Amino acid sequence: FFAAAVGSISPSSGSIVGGTIVTVTGANFEDTNDLSCLFGTLESPAAVYKSSTEVECEAPLSSSSGFVSLKVTVNGVDYTTDASQFLFLEVAKLISIEPASGSVDGGTSILVTGYGFVDSSQLKCNFGSTSVLGRYISPTQVECESPPSISGAVNVEVSMNGIDFTSSSSTFLYSPPPSASSISPSFGPSSGGTSVTISGNSFELSKDLRCRFGTSDDISASYISFTSIACIAPFSSTDGTVEVSVSNNGLDFFPSSADFEYKPTPLITMITPPSDNIAGGAIVTVTGTNFENTSFLSCLFDGTPSPSTTFVSSTSVTCEVPPITSSSSDNVAFDFLGDPELFSFEPISGATTGGTSVLIIGYNFANTNHLSCKFGEVTSTERLISPIECDTPAAADDMVGLVDVSVSLDGVSFFTLDAQFAYIEPLAIGSIAPQAGPSSGWTEVVISGGNFVFSKDLKCRFDETEVLAVFVSAQAIICVRPSSLEESVAVSVANNGVDFMKWDDAFSIVAAPSITSVVPSKDSIVGGTVVALSGSGFTDTPSNKCIFGFESVAATYISSATLTCTSPPSSTPTASSTVSLEITNDDKDFTTFGNTFQYIKATQITSVSPSFGATSGGTEVTVSGYNFEDRESIKCKFGASEVDGTFLFTTAVACAAPATGAGSVDVEISLNGGVDYTSSSNVDFEFFSDVTIVGITGVLPSRIPESPNLSCKFGDKFVKEMFLSSTQLSCITAPADDVVGDVTVHVCLNCVDFSVDSAYKFDAPIQVDSVTPSFGPILGGTIVRVVVNNVRYTGAVGCRFGDVFVTATFLSAQEIECISPSSGSVGSVDVNITLNGVDYDNAVVGTATFTYVPTPGVLGISPRTGWRDGGVELTLSTKNLVGSGLGSLECSFVSRYGSVRTPVSHVDESLDVVTCLTPPQKQAGAQVVNLDDTVGVSLVYSSSPKSGLYNIFEFPIDFSIFIFIGRSTTRAGQEDNVDWSVRIINVE
Repeated sequence: FFAAAVGSISPSSGSIVGGTIVTVTGANFEDTNDLSCLFGTLESPAAVYKSSTEVECEAPLSSSSGFVSLKVTVNGVDYTTDASQFLFLEVAKLISIEPASGSVDGGTSILVTGYGFVDSSQLKCNFGSTSVLGRYISPTQVECESPPSISGAVNVEVSMNGIDFTSSSSTFLYSPPPSASSISPSFGPSSGGTSVTISGNSFELSKDLRCRFGTSDDISASYISFTSIACIAPFSSTDGTVEVSVSNNGLDFFPSSADFEYKPTPLITMITPPSDNIAGGAIVTVTGTNFENTSFLSCLFDGTPSPSTTFVSSTSVTCEVPPITSSSSDNVAFDFLGDPELFSFEPISGATTGGTSVLIIGYNFANTNHLSCKFGEVTSTERLISPIECDTPAAADDMVGLVDVSVSLDGVSFFTLDAQFAYIEPLAIGSIAPQAGPSSGWTEVVISGGNFVFSKDLKCRFDETEVLAVFVSAQAIICVRPSSLEESVAVSVANNGVDFMKWDDAFSIVAAPSITSVVPSKDSIVGGTVVALSGSGFTDTPSNKCIFGFESVAATYISSATLTCTSPPSSTPTASSTVSLEITNDDKDFTTFGNTFQYIKATQITSVSPSFGATSGGTEVTVSGYNFEDRESIKCKFGASEVDGTFLFTTAVACAAPATGAGSVDVEISLNGGVDYTSSSNVDFEFFSDVTIVGITGVLPSRIPESPNLSCKFGDKFVKEMFLSSTQLSCITAPADDVVGDVTVHVCLNCVDFSVDSAYKFDAPIQVDSVTPSFGPILGGTIVRVVVNNVRYTGAVGCRFGDVFVTATFLSAQEIECISPSSGSVGSVDVNITLNGVDYDNAVVGTATFTYVPTPGVLGISPRTGWRDGGVELTLSTKNLVGSGLGSLECSFVSRYGSVRTPVSHVDESLDVVTCLTPPQKQAGAQVVNLDDTVGVSLVYSSSPKSGLYNIFEFPIDFSIFIFIGRSTTRAGQEDNVDWSVRIINVE
C-alpha cells in the first residue's frame, strides 16, 4: 500500500459559497467509496476519481474567507500529509461596466466596477463564452480588454479564480466599428462652432457618441442616421488640417478618410450701405478679413441668407439684401421650427427637492424664448447647450417615483422621451470611516448615511475628483479615495453622478507610513516567518496589518520605526513565488512602495556528515538537503544550541558543532537568522565525550562508537582504525617518509574531530649485526647477546626467536641481551628485535639466526665418589655434544647449597667422553659438617643456565660422624667400602 500524496491543486481559490470544482493532482489515488477531500475542517460535498494521479473535489460552503489546507483520503481515515493551500474568497459582485459597447474587432478597454475583487493571477472576465485575463486595479475595480466577437449583446462576468464567475453581470454590446467617409463642410474657422456633418456607416444612437478633431477634447455628436452624424467643430489654437475620428462608445475612436481644415476666422469690419428698404434687392459691400472664395460663401441677414454673394477679395465681399416681412422697428419675428427628436437624458434620477441639472440628447433643438422641459406635469426652464440642459423642478407633492420627461420648443407642443426620470429621496451623510488617509490615496472610505441608491451613477467626490461608489446598502457605500497633495479634502456623494451632497467635515491627509527594509525578505512557502519591517510613520493601533500579495495578517507594533508580521502560507504552495508586501495602519490604506517578499520552497535536511562529534564542539558538520540559499543569516541549531552556518551549495550548508553534553540532538537549519527553522528534520547528531589517549595501546573515552570513519592520524597522515572495544583501537602506523623522531598521534571517530595530542616516536630501522652465541639447546635458557646498529631504551625492547617473543635486557645503544625460549625442535630460527613489542626490524630472512641444538647429557661418571675438598678428576660419558660449542662446554655441580661450574679439561675426539675436576663442596657461610652430600653432575654451555641429563657424584663424609646410605652405616673413626648406586635423572 502506497500512501496518497497531493502535488498541486487548480484552481487554488474559490468563493466562500462553495461549489468550486478543484482539480487535485498527486499520486496513489484510488477509486474507493471513501474517497474524500478535506478543506481545512470542512469535508467536500463530492470527490470524483479521475485517475491514480487526479481527483476532482467540490469546495464546501465556508463561514469565513482565508487559507485552509486541502487534503485527500482514499479510506476515510488516513489523509495526505503533503496538503496544498486553498484560499476561500469573499463573494465578488459586478455592478457596472464602462463603456458598455465596443467594436466587434475587440480591444476595447472595459472598466469593471464592483466589490470583492482580489489581485490574482487567475483573474478573468467573461464576454459571453469567451474568457480574457483581467488586470486588478483595486478591490472595487478591474480592467479587461474585450475579445473579438460577432455583433450582438453579451453578458460580462468576473472571476477571481478563472472558473467561478460572478452571479451578477452587465451587458456589453458588440457592433461594427463606425467609419467616416466624408465631412461637410471640410473646413471651418479656428474659432470653432462649425456644424460638421460626417457621413459613413455603423453610427449608433448612443449617449457616448463622440467626435474628435485632431488631439482636441472629445465632443458630443448628434445622431442623424445609421450613416450620418453631426458635430460642432471645437476651437483650435492653430490653423491647419486635422484628422477627424468618431466613436460610438466614447472610448474607441476610428479615423475618417477625410480631414477637417481649420482656417483663420473671417471678421467683418464694415458694411456699405448700412441699411436698405425691407423689399431688399440692394447690393451691399462687406469689408473685413480672411474671406475665401468657396461654394459655401454666403451672407446672412438676421438668419436669412443672401440671394447672391460675390467674392471680391480676401477682405471684400458683395451681397444682395434679401426681402424681409417687416421693418426692424416692428419688433415682430416668426420662426418656422422642425419637430425635435429626443434620444436620452442623464442623469436618470434626482432628488424630490429638484434642482438636478438634466442633459437631454437629441437633435432639431432650437434656442427659442419658449424652449422648456416638463418632468411629469411640472415645467422647468431650459438652457440650449446642444444638447439642451434642464433643471428639474421639485417633485409634485414631494412624491417619490417615475415621471415622464418632455421637451417643448414653443411652450405649447411637448415631445416625450421613452425613458422616465426617477425622483428619489435626498441622500444624507452621517459619517465616514476612516476620516484620514495618506496622500497616496487608495483609501477605502466607508460612508454611512441614508437613502443611498444602487446605481451605476452612484459616485463620491473628493474635492473635484469623482470616483465610482460601491453600493453596500441604503445606509452605506464604499469609495476608494484618490491621491491628493492637500492637507484635507471635501467629501461629497451623489446618487445620480450630478447632485452631490457634501459631508460637513473634511477628510484629512496624513503622512503615509513608509517601509525601508524587510527582514527577512524571503522564507518558506509554509509561512509562519516573523518578518520585521523597518521604516517610519508607524502607529500603535489595532488596525495595523501587513498584506502579503492579497492575504492580510495582523501586525505587531514595536515602535514608530518597526512593525512585525507573521507571513501566511504561500498561495502557490508547490513553487517559489514573489508577492508584494505592504502595510496599513487603518485596515484600509496600504502602502504602495513596491516592497516584496519571496516565498521559497521549504528547506529540507536529508543528512549530516559526520553524524557525531566531540562534546567539546568544533566539529565541522556538512548538512545536506535541498532549497538552501546563499545568505549571511544562515543558522544551524543542534538541539537548543544555535551556531552560524556557511552556504556551500543549494544542497549543502557547513556548520561547526557547538560544545554541549553527550547525547543525540536534532539538527535544524534557518535561512533568516534564526527566526524560522526547518520543521523537525529527523536528522540527528550525536555528541560523544572527548577521546583521551592514555597510551599508544589504549584510549579512555566515555564510549567509542563503532564507526566506519574510525581512524588514527600520525602527524598529518591518516590510517584506518580497527575497533576492538570501547577502550581500545588498533592502528597500523603510516609511513614516516624516512623522518626519524616524534610525531603527534590523534584518534578520530568521525574523520573530523581528533583527540588531544599524544606523542609517538618514529625510529630509524633496526639492523641486527650479530647474535652470540648463535646456537643453544632446545631446552632454552641460552643467554644471547644481540649487537644492533641503533637501539634506545623504551621499556618494551624484546627479541623474537622465530615466532616466540621474549623480553630483552637493554645494555647499550648497540647491544641487548635475550634468553632463548625453549623450542620443540632443532634447527635455525630468525632473531628479530623490537622497540615497542609490535614492530620488528625488517632484516631479510636468514640474516640473523639462532640454531637450536639437542641438549648435551651425561650418561655416566667415574669415579662416583670423592672428597668434599674437590680436585677429583671425573670422566663423563656424554651425548649430544656439538663440536662448534665445545669451547664453551662446562661441568655443572648442583646441590642443595647451590650450583658450581668447572671448565671441561678434555674432550675426546669421539665427543663421547669429557673430563673435568670436581669443585670444593661446602655449605655457604658455615663450617663443614659430618654429613654425606649428593650433587648432580651435568654438562652445560657457558651461556646457558640450564642443563640436560645429569649423574650423581657423592662426596664421602668425615669419619667422625655416622650416616645411613641405603642400608649401610659408617661409624666415626672407621672406613667401610660402600657400593653406591647411580641415579640418572632427565631434567627438562
